[in-house]
Amino acid sequence: MPEFNLTNLEQIKNQLFQENLHAKKKFGQNFLVNENTLNKIVETARITKDDTIIEIGPGLGTLTIELCKRAKHVISVEKDKSIIPLLKKNTKQFPNLTIVNGDALNFDPDHYFSKNPINPNFKMVANIPYYITSPLINHYLKDQYLKKQKINVQSLTLLTQKEVAEKISATPSDLNILALNTQIFANPQIIDFVPANHFFPIPKVDSAIIHIAPLKTPIITENLTKVFQLISFAFAQKRKMLSNSLSAGLHLDTFTIKEELQKINIDPNLRPENLEIKNWEKIAKIFL
Repeated sequence: MPEFNLTNLEQIKNQLFQENLHAKKKFGQNFLVNENTLNKIVETARITKDDTIIEIGPGLGTLTIELCKRAKHVISVEKDKSIIPLLKKNTKQFPNLTIVNGDALNFDPDHYFSKNPINPNFKMVANIPYYITSPLINHYLKDQYLKKQKINVQSLTLLTQKEVAEKISATPSDLNILALNTQIFANPQIIDFVPANHFFPIPKVDSAIIHIAPLKTPIITENLTKVFQLISFAFAQKRKMLSNSLSAGLHLDTFTIKEELQKINIDPNLRPENLEIKNWEKIAKIFL
């Protein structure tokens, strides 16, 4: 058991003071100080004794400790070198923990698991800095398919900014690039909203726990690189009609775009955010 409660605000402040540390804004450090939210994250992840967990940004080890109690292996990737000695101190009782000093966006699970005899089918559980949510999903979910990696992420349970969680789980009438990057491969679900005062320091925005469960078969399985190129073209001018935004990106006249879209029963007057996900593949086959 830890020597103190890592969700207790005063004890966290005292420990940071004793170690001459502080939360670093450049790393997006906001330490979780609410036990109920901590428990909700762990429950949502549905960790078993056979699981391998990748945790991003463990900080003081608040979530790390709960993961280590439940999983077979925990790999915690921490970018802030200065906080690692304290993290090791708080988690020293767990031999199933590996702490990696590095950037989570450069961490290569495929390479790591090829060098270590650990189950490569992992779950990600993390209280992540808000600014890395989108690239994190690209790196650990989208790239798994685009780069044909051998690793397999079984789920992602993330505590992130409320607005970002809502973008990820957007409905077909309000889709965006982040939602498409996620929903082509997985089913996202917001589990709970978390007020700003559940963190120290208190951030300017509220958060949300979101669970992302990969689909057995992605909605789009072919021409993925071309599909994402097309999505990029369309959302560069997302307030325009589909025919106009594609015309600009593909350097084709609007009449030709409209004609081709109508041939595959897609309304050229739709905006990109209103297009059903499966239809992006149809368009890619025609134009790319």
